[in-house]
Amino acid sequence: MHLQDISFRPTFNKWQGELCRGFFIHVIDPLLFHPYRLSLALLSAILAVHGRDFKWKNPPYEYEYKRLPID
Repeated sequence: MHLQDISFRPTFNKWQGELCRGFFIHVIDPLLFHPYRLSLALLSAILAVHGRDFKWKNPPYEYEYKRLPID
C-alpha cells in the first residue's frame, strides 16, 4: 500500500471552492491489504496528532439523525 498526498477544490456541494487535502490509498497487493487494520491505524494516528481537538460530528449528519457518523 502507498499513500499519495492530494489537494483539490470541489466545484459543487458543501465544500465547493474550499481547498481540501487528503490522500489516495494505492493498494499494491490486494491480498496483503487489510482495510480494517488501515482504518484503525489511521484513526490512531489522527488521535495521536489531534487528540485534544478531535471529536465526532454530532447528528444530524447527511441522512442519519440519531447515530454518530462513525456508526
